[in-house]
Amino acid sequence: MACPPRVEAVLHQPGSWGWIPVTDIAQLRTFVLAHDEEGYLWVKAAAVPTYRVPNESDEIPGAIVFHLDGGIGLWVHPKSYKRLGSRSRTDMQSGPDGPDAWIPINEVTDELPAFVAKSC
Repeated sequence: MACPPRVEAVLHQPGSWGWIPVTDIAQLRTFVLAHDEEGYLWVKAAAVPTYRVPNESDEIPGAIVFHLDGGIGLWVHPKSYKRLGSRSRTDMQSGPDGPDAWIPINEVTDELPAFVAKSC
């Protein structure tokens, strides 16, 4: 399975997945994952995933994005939920980052997907 170069590539690569931080590690105020005012989750299209699982000992272990037919799935480490950003849906759809800067999450899973756990 391949780890795509950007999150947006997950949409087009069946079987692909990758770890992403919830926030930009260098700038804790720059969010990679965020929820809108209706509670929907979004991921930054330009985020660069890596081929690893979240480290339990990290304060903010991050999340796993993975390919779904017709979209992107997400598993967020429980310790990372407290760091999810909040942005308006309008900003994510057509805001200052551009109309394709954020991708809506189609499904959130409670557990790390089995195909991800098996490949690590």
